[in-house]
Amino acid sequence: MLTTLQTKSKFSSTPPIASDINEANALIVELWKQLRHYEDKLKTNSANSSKSPPSDGPKEQAERKKLKALMFAIR
Repeated sequence: MLTTLQTKSKFSSTPPIASDINEANALIVELWKQLRHYEDKLKTNSANSSKSPPSDGPKEQAERKKLKALMFAIR
């Protein structure tokens, strides 16, 4: 049974293999941008944005937990 995190992942089960240094650098840049995006998304809540406090409901809190797990897995 696949979890929501597994079904929505853009990543394959095996890491990509770069054929040369330029391709490896491009992959690093892409992954770095994704990492920054996820970190910024984790930091956004009603206290530091224009969101109202009720918008931080259980669904958003669960989403943040999933993102934190993803961030931990990436690092």
